[in-house]
Amino acid sequence: MPLGGELAQRIGRRIRAARLGRRPRMTLAELGGGAITAAMVSKIEHGQVLPSLPTLLYLARRLGISPAELLDAETAGDLSAQVLLAQALLAAGQHDEAARMAEQAASMAARAGAAAEQCRALLVLAAAQRTAGHLDRAEAALEQAATAAPAQQDAELAAALRVERALLELEQGRSTRGQEHLQEVISLARAANAWPARAAQALLLLGREAERRRQFETAHLLYRQAQTLLQELARPTARAAGRLQRARRLHDRAPFQAALDACRAEELYSLIEAQRLAAELELRLAALALEEGRQAEALRHLRHALDSGTSADVELPSTLAQTGTSADDDAAVLLARLCRSQGDLVQFDELIERAITARLQAGRHDAARQLMIERGDAWRDAGDYRRAAEAYRRAALLHGAQERVSKG
Repeated sequence: MPLGGELAQRIGRRIRAARLGRRPRMTLAELGGGAITAAMVSKIEHGQVLPSLPTLLYLARRLGISPAELLDAETAGDLSAQVLLAQALLAAGQHDEAARMAEQAASMAARAGAAAEQCRALLVLAAAQRTAGHLDRAEAALEQAATAAPAQQDAELAAALRVERALLELEQGRSTRGQEHLQEVISLARAANAWPARAAQALLLLGREAERRRQFETAHLLYRQAQTLLQELARPTARAAGRLQRARRLHDRAPFQAALDACRAEELYSLIEAQRLAAELELRLAALALEEGRQAEALRHLRHALDSGTSADVELPSTLAQTGTSADDDAAVLLARLCRSQGDLVQFDELIERAITARLQAGRHDAARQLMIERGDAWRDAGDYRRAAEAYRRAALLHGAQERVSKG
């Protein structure tokens, strides 16, 4: 069964039940709403795909229900659900909403005397502020989190604090201090023989720093170590041990069934985070291969990055800017260009169409038009003037439509 298969089936059943329970009954296409195809919705409902956090939020909104109902977090209590949903909003890129919910959860936890939950909520708040570029606010939230951390602090929470501190230090240009925090995270994880995703994140960040210093051999080694840790998450015994550990941690703060529900929700987030990290690691390995002129290896890593991302509908970040590509380029575009350079225009056409569609759906019409022109250039160079003309005509029609809208 693929990574997160059991969770994917359980969430899929809940989505299907909610859809079929609507009156009038909602179709697959209606649930997708134009942003997700009916085929993809069907795969999610049948547990073949573990949906990303943004997709879960979108589907819950379309169904008119709380995301907690899809995550088995409904009975976990308002406080646990608020922290988990703040994490979901952050993963979906809704920084302001994530910050608002995390701040609310932190206040609730403080009133309830739940130090660990308060600390976790403040960590989400710090991450939301850092991601939005509000570094002073992130610093303040992180200081609050460190102060709020329980006296008998568990090592997992200590590792989470160090990772967020490292990210803030790196963002502020204090590389040495950031790397020290990351090394501490790895040491904590090894000592406890736990949290492979957290340790993998630390190794990924250390690898990026090594890459920035052009220490490519060290970066490659760190990325490979991170990959090994993420592969560990797919092992049933490792997942069972992680769930048991979380159940023990939560059981003292919630009734047993609520603790189990919260465990299932936490496992979902950890699995999706692992998939995101796996995709980013493949992109970084592709960057190293491109830097050293190993195009065939870069092509293989980019294919794996796409597989890691699309298997759970995870949006791939652009992490290859250091290779000289545009910040707008993603894995699909880079892979398409590599395919073109190797003469595989069929694969190039399929991938570039995927990238064009994604940009149109996101409202990035200028970027989509540039890719249409690039597609036309590729077919023109190959001597297929009919396809080239179609691509150029499509780009011209899009440009004309934009001009009509602007003159409106």
